[in-house]
Amino acid sequence: MYGAEIIFLTKKEFLNVDEIMTYERRKLVKKGKRVYVIPAGGSSTLGIWGYISFVEELKNQTDLKKVIGIFSACGSGGTAAGLLVGSALNKLKIKIFSVNVLLPPREIRKKVLQLAEGAILDYNLKCKIDETQLEIIDGYSNEGYKNITDKKLRVIAEFSRSTGILLDPAYTGKAFNAYHDLILLKEKGKKVIFLHTGGIYSTFSKRTEYLKHC
Repeated sequence: MYGAEIIFLTKKEFLNVDEIMTYERRKLVKKGKRVYVIPAGGSSTLGIWGYISFVEELKNQTDLKKVIGIFSACGSGGTAAGLLVGSALNKLKIKIFSVNVLLPPREIRKKVLQLAEGAILDYNLKCKIDETQLEIIDGYSNEGYKNITDKKLRVIAEFSRSTGILLDPAYTGKAFNAYHDLILLKEKGKKVIFLHTGGIYSTFSKRTEYLKHC
């Protein structure tokens, strides 16, 4: 409706999405267009400011010195990077538990740390990242990004019934399963915040599977 041209990528092509977007940008610039590239997940040194600011906002709502860590899903790394920088700026020693749902663990860890360090350099921030605060939690997306097991769906359905909050099957739902297994069942009582960072659209394509567990 707005005249946008949409190009779909295969899974293999998506692994090189940054190079593809850079190439497309060069072509458009040569035509005299003004182009701004938004990386996957909006994970750039500018994009992570949402979660840098989130830490400041959360600090005004609760005593973060009594909080052990923050749990969230990790796809492109922006959330974790923002939480790391926000923690560093506010001199907080909280763990950033990032539940990996897409990339190999070593690759996503490297990406998160590069984003965090990049933001500090780009904006001349007076803080230093503590790499030991970042913990990548792997193994909760073995079935693939767009799929989910019945066991995980049961946890999501039970949570939805008790809270009214619907979690998606590809992203935050998997992160909540990790939180459920590692915190609610094993470390109950410890102050670890679960951060719902979105991801709702894939819920509709899985509606039949969701309804099985209602």
